[in-house]
Amino acid sequence: MSKKMGMAALALACAIGTGALATGCAQEAPQPESAPAQEAVETKAEPAEDESPEPDGAVIGKESEDAYRVQLTNDLGADVTSLSIKDLSEESFPSSMIGSDEKVAAGETVTMFYAPGQSAAADVPYDMLVGVGGKTYELHGLELGNWTEMTLALSGDIAYATYVDADGKAGDTKQIEQDVLDAKKAAAEEEAAAKKAAEEAAAEEAAAAAAAEEAEAATASEMEEAPAEPEYVEPEYVEPAYVEPEYVDPGYYEAPAQGEDSCVDGGVVLR
Repeated sequence: MSKKMGMAALALACAIGTGALATGCAQEAPQPESAPAQEAVETKAEPAEDESPEPDGAVIGKESEDAYRVQLTNDLGADVTSLSIKDLSEESFPSSMIGSDEKVAAGETVTMFYAPGQSAAADVPYDMLVGVGGKTYELHGLELGNWTEMTLALSGDIAYATYVDADGKAGDTKQIEQDVLDAKKAAAEEEAAAKKAAEEAAAEEAAAAAAAEEAEAATASEMEEAPAEPEYVEPEYVEPAYVEPEYVDPGYYEAPAQGEDSCVDGGVVLR
């Protein structure tokens, strides 16, 4: 009995030791943690700095390496059917950049490309001629080389542009258009004043000429009414014919009586 109990105790001790050993091994050699799965990051390819995005919507003009690119919005209240641009060195506007069968609808935004005729700084101003609703509007001082956005707007009878430049600064050309309009009015008034002065001078000259003509006519009339001056006729000289005198013999000379005084050759002879 005692032998059996001893064997059982020995078996129990071995079991406990084996369990403790297994537990100790597990603590001494922990299993490595699995590395967390790397999250996939979706990256979106962006265009290079010198690469412009593709135009969205309608396009005016032709894209080129030298062309200015501006997002143009029509806020004039009617369709734009013609659009021309010129620099200050040009006397007249070129042909329209919008075809005869094309238009920029009211409220529409298009991409406009404009290539300057020659190399110019970004702040060089340009003029634009816009045809809309049967009218034409001329805009001035447009720095197309420095603007990224441009809106055509209307204030009364004045068309102007609002813009956003390359630095994100917003502005408009309303004051420029007002100054241009005032200058045109002043020039028109000056021209009208000069024309009026010329007409008055011409009228005064015509009146003076008429007065001189009237005075000349009056003088001529007076001369016609005055008696005519007799015409001088030079007398014709007729040389008289020479007639030789006839000689008459006086005959015997009888002296006067002594009792009488007589004259002899102018003298007085006393008797």
